[in-house]
Amino acid sequence: MQMMPTYFDGDNSIQTENATTPSGPKFTSNNMEMDIASIKIIELSKKIRELNAALTSERNRCNRLYQVVKRLESESVSSSNKEVVCSLCKQHKLTTSENVDNTSERSEQDKKLKKMESIVSELRQKVQILNHDLLLAKKVVEAETGETIPNINTWLTNMRSKTGTIDGTWRGRQQQITALKSRIAKLQTQLVLKPHPPTEDVIYKDKETFSGATLFGANYFQDNDNDVSCSSSQAYNTSPKLNHIVDRNTIKTSLITQLQNDKKRLEEDIDSIKRTHQKTKLRINNLLQEQKDLKQQVVFLIQKGKHDDELIESLVQRNDNLQNEFNRMNQMNIEKDKKSELLNQELINIEQRKNAEIKKLEEIINEKNQCIENLNERLDTVNQSQMNQLNNELIEDCKINETESLHYDEKPNLQHVKNLTIERDGLIKLVENMEYRIEELLNEKMKLEMQNAELTHKTVIKSYSMKKSLLPSEKFNQNKEQLLHYLTHQNYINDIISQCSLTAHSI
Repeated sequence: MQMMPTYFDGDNSIQTENATTPSGPKFTSNNMEMDIASIKIIELSKKIRELNAALTSERNRCNRLYQVVKRLESESVSSSNKEVVCSLCKQHKLTTSENVDNTSERSEQDKKLKKMESIVSELRQKVQILNHDLLLAKKVVEAETGETIPNINTWLTNMRSKTGTIDGTWRGRQQQITALKSRIAKLQTQLVLKPHPPTEDVIYKDKETFSGATLFGANYFQDNDNDVSCSSSQAYNTSPKLNHIVDRNTIKTSLITQLQNDKKRLEEDIDSIKRTHQKTKLRINNLLQEQKDLKQQVVFLIQKGKHDDELIESLVQRNDNLQNEFNRMNQMNIEKDKKSELLNQELINIEQRKNAEIKKLEEIINEKNQCIENLNERLDTVNQSQMNQLNNELIEDCKINETESLHYDEKPNLQHVKNLTIERDGLIKLVENMEYRIEELLNEKMKLEMQNAELTHKTVIKSYSMKKSLLPSEKFNQNKEQLLHYLTHQNYINDIISQCSLTAHSI
């Protein structure tokens, strides 16, 4: 923001206060009005500087707030990351009082915004008052100088650039003008009383450059000078003070031209001041518009902050739910692992028991095989002994009782032999059936071992899938255990043996 130029320096103010008034009449009402106008202009310049400083401070504050808003936006965008969400969750769990602090900070920010709005409204009122005062000062200066002043700033700067610091401000020049006016009146009285050379050419030449209030009744003085010149043209060479008066008139004309130039400079300064004033107005309007935009942005960001808070709360709740679900799943997995370990231990124990029972069955089968072998040996010996006895008896009977052999009943002996052979065949079939049954039992044992190995492999590799397949696998394992227990039970073995214990009579 462009700062308004300081229209009056310290030296100029001191010079205006210490301006020496020439010997002559006292200040008129015009001088008093000019003093009041100068004081008002000084006060207005001070107020404008203060307002500019306040506007710069408010603009800096708005910039700081805008930076804070940007930072908050960046933080809200970065808060979408998981780490920030976790940190926010921890902060939300640890400190619940931060929400109260945030609400207090928001209330403080709202209060600050209200204060800023009140300050801005006061500044607007002050700017309007200053604009009104500037218009009044401009009218006063135009009334004093008799010229239209487009811009006070350009008028004052041109006046200072043309006159420098020697002649002082326009207040001192106004005093000089009044002093010169009084001296011209005195000289007119002297010219009326004394003859003097004609000065029409000088006045007519300078008349073209005079304008407005800088003439100060020059035409009136010119008419009087013409009358005096007509009446006293004959005594030109007789007056001893005529040269001195002419010199003083030339000095006066030079001063008048200088005052006209100063007037032009002042008009230019006024134009520049008007332009700067218009620029300040435009700048103030732009700042007000920026302030409105910033207010809208602040309101939007406050609403966005509320939505972000709601989103964060929902995310925190969701994270809590997920954490609880994760803990529950971990607990379930631990329980499933324990159950699987117990099942594996039970399977191992069952397998050991089944192996022991199978060993017992093998021992029983071996004993039965030995019994069968013994029976076979006994049958062989009995058959051989019986055959030998029969042969011997037959031979003897044939030799002794050839005649009686025709009448002798050999049916019981033959029947006994047939029974023995049938019993032998039955025992052989029983042995074959027992061997076949033993092979079937061994095959079932191998199948059960393979299934047990597969089950253990599945439980080790796919422990995480126990949730879905827990009940079916338990039923399957129970069925297998029941089947294995049934196959290895002593009653089943006794039933098989009883079923396989065929006799010659049953066959």
